Amino acid sequence: MKIHFKSSSLRKICEDSREAGRKLGFACARSLRSRIADIQASSCVGELTAGRPHPLKGKRKGQMAIRLNKRTRLVFSVYRKSNFDLEIDWSKVDEIEIAEIVDYHD
Repeated sequence: MKIHFKSSSLRKICEDSREAGRKLGFACARSLRSRIADIQASSCVGELTAGRPHPLKGKRKGQMAIRLNKRTRLVFSVYRKSNFDLEIDWSKVDEIEIAEIVDYHD
């Protein structure tokens, strides 16, 4: 699957282990590297299983999250939303944009 990033700083955290460790802590950074590898190895979102991938609701509708640790999530959306006008069929999404790494439970 092809991955895009919302910002260059987010790209750096996702691609640089040292930066991820500084920003997220060692355990969460290790989980992030694993989830990124899972995404890259998958041909579509529907193949993802690790990290309990789940579509979000409410004001985050149209996004999906993958668990990195107990509270932190990797949040992403479809890269080209025009291909999915109404409802997103996540099983067909093969290009995503990582939007943030966040604890949205606060």
